[in-house]
Amino acid sequence: MKKVIVGIFLVLMINFGFIGKAQNVPVTLSEPLSAAMQATGAEVDSFYIYAWEKLPKEFENVAIFMNIEKDLLKELGFSEDQYTIEVIEGTEKIDVKAKAQIENKTVNIAICNIIEQDTSKNSTYLSVNYMEKSAEENKIIQTKVKLKNIMKKFHSSPTISTCLKGYLDGKLRNDEWSLRLQDAFDSVGGVATKKTDAKTYFSYVGFAPTIEERVIAGKDIVNLNMVMRYNEYDGRTYVIIGSPVISIEY
Repeated sequence: MKKVIVGIFLVLMINFGFIGKAQNVPVTLSEPLSAAMQATGAEVDSFYIYAWEKLPKEFENVAIFMNIEKDLLKELGFSEDQYTIEVIEGTEKIDVKAKAQIENKTVNIAICNIIEQDTSKNSTYLSVNYMEKSAEENKIIQTKVKLKNIMKKFHSSPTISTCLKGYLDGKLRNDEWSLRLQDAFDSVGGVATKKTDAKTYFSYVGFAPTIEERVIAGKDIVNLNMVMRYNEYDGRTYVIIGSPVISIEY
């Protein structure tokens, strides 16, 4: 009996040791998504920012669209020889698309002017997709501020979604995935309202008061979305964290 009790005690100690390790990854970062990523034990490999807005009526011709895109590209650190702008004019809409890529960052900007055939009214939308391979939280913060500030110049309020992508070497057990995702929510004071175990990936959705952006999903207000999945081809467990939701493929 004594040996059985000792055996049970050792098993419990091993389990508590494992849980303690999973739940106590030191978090030293302050930007919420970066802190959440750090809490999972993964490091940010790249970040993505998607921003869009509806432009007011005063911005509705091709020359203005091109100037808007040039201003955005300049603000994001691209020179004129580093990007291309394409104009596609049709009977129902006009698309002005800019694309730039240097070293470790890429940006795609699109302005779409849609013409309603019945009323001949125009609606114009601006969208920006930005990606940079960097683990620096300051770059994430600064890029969001740059985009938000320049888009506000067009007298509208942009909607911004931010995603971080990182990875851990090897494959985690399912229970460890859950622990690390919970750690990430805890690190930013968040509460997961929906948890999905899809076998090939784990997904947590919820709300964190430390994050400004938010959307309404059904009856819930959400602003934090996390996914962990294993890629058998490169032997890595990828961690994707987005706010208010994940806007990239996973």
